[in-house]
Amino acid sequence: MGWPYGFNSHFYVFPRSERINGAVMLGGSTAPGGPVDAVFDGINEKGLAANLLDLAENDFGLASADGRRPRLSFAAWTLYLLSEYGR
Repeated sequence: MGWPYGFNSHFYVFPRSERINGAVMLGGSTAPGGPVDAVFDGINEKGLAANLLDLAENDFGLASADGRRPRLSFAAWTLYLLSEYGR
């Protein structure tokens, strides 16, 4: 997957009755040997697939000083996409 370390990966299946309707996701640790704290890959029941890839050179800039621009952790991005959007 292009990451420089292993994830301590776990597969999760969310049934339709859950907030995340019908999805299979691969979660793992964003720090070597750490706790499961991110979703790296997955597909929802609508067929939307998402994969979180690593590019060490990424620079997302600083947060706005006034706090008006909300931010989302990269560790939550895949989960957000799969739980909010379909095909």
